Amino acid sequence: MERLSKIIDKKRKKSAESLSNEILKELQRLGFEHSNFKIIIEEADEYNQYGRNTVEFLFTANPDQFLKPIKYIASGGEISRIVLAIKTVFSATTDSSTLIFDEIDSGIGGNTAFAVGKAVSKISKNKQILLITHMPQVAIYADKHFKVVKNYKNQQTYVDLVELNSSDERVKEIARMLGSSYSEDTAINHAKKLLNNVKG
Repeated sequence: MERLSKIIDKKRKKSAESLSNEILKELQRLGFEHSNFKIIIEEADEYNQYGRNTVEFLFTANPDQFLKPIKYIASGGEISRIVLAIKTVFSATTDSSTLIFDEIDSGIGGNTAFAVGKAVSKISKNKQILLITHMPQVAIYADKHFKVVKNYKNQQTYVDLVELNSSDERVKEIARMLGSSYSEDTAINHAKKLLNNVKG
């Protein structure tokens, strides 16, 4: 056990360095231009079914701050993007054919949301992606759109999943996500441009 655990430990430390670099590249694409990310592998006091290592993910979003464990410093939006970066790196090798992202864009907006949409689109080249989002910048990258509609009938709540088949339906829903109640024409035109830009 001691001999084998040292072999595994050596392999893990070697892989951790290259994996950290790959994840960091994805984080930088997702808007963390000045971030740093590192996987630390250390020897544990006791054995478990995986050997004799502890694994810690360290992260900082700012160049003037030290690396610290993600669980202590990352916000909800940061954790969402870190998870996305990790899944992007592993997407080519994982056995799973479908990945589900539930509001992976939590706590972000603007151009960062576009970056998240592009990253998810990249994963979708090899995997089927099911993604729940409130962000039009992310939704525009989808091949298919479904709208979740909540209805109340006979004092009961029903949730329907409606596929948006036509381009007109997709434009209207993206416009609604943009906030069409204030200026419907402006929102519709903006939605069309966003969807066309992705197609182009």
